[in-house]
Amino acid sequence: MAASTGTTSKNIIKGNEKPNNEKKRETNATVQKNTNDKEPPTLITTNNNNKPKSTPWNKSKVKEASDEKKDQPIIDTKIKKRQHKSTVIGSLPGTTRLEVISKKAYIHVYRLSPKTTKEQMQEHLKSYLNEFDIEKLNSKYPDLYSSFKLTLDFDELETVMKSEIWPKGTRINRFFHPPRQQQLKS
Repeated sequence: MAASTGTTSKNIIKGNEKPNNEKKRETNATVQKNTNDKEPPTLITTNNNNKPKSTPWNKSKVKEASDEKKDQPIIDTKIKKRQHKSTVIGSLPGTTRLEVISKKAYIHVYRLSPKTTKEQMQEHLKSYLNEFDIEKLNSKYPDLYSSFKLTLDFDELETVMKSEIWPKGTRINRFFHPPRQQQLKS
């Protein structure tokens, strides 16, 4: 047999060499002889890079089948864990020329009376929080209820999420901002 170069694949049928000139992935081919001599031999092609479309890139390992199930391969679905880069948080005490801002949390407060004002909310939260900002939101049904967006330091989030500081029936959730859309510079 003559060796071929490049990424051409070889299909071997009855000892004849037929190089395939297509530049595709390398394919290994074997011939399965049929017991009946009248039928031509069957070409079985296996591709090392061919994976089922439903299998993610990190789930494709095939193990040998056990003795009782030789016909079915056992697929090992071990998922590779991706390594996360760790974030370093500064810990230098004292003052420096750099100014650090605190992380903010945003809370959605709703199901309050439609007559509730921003000033009433500020008055209620003064005894529980140090610094915060309140914004009245346009409710979907302003005749039925009022909604507010509460901005506070992340350290005070645990305090504000306690049900004991809110009137009965008030709903409180984390307020998640939708992803920002990039603005084109003109």
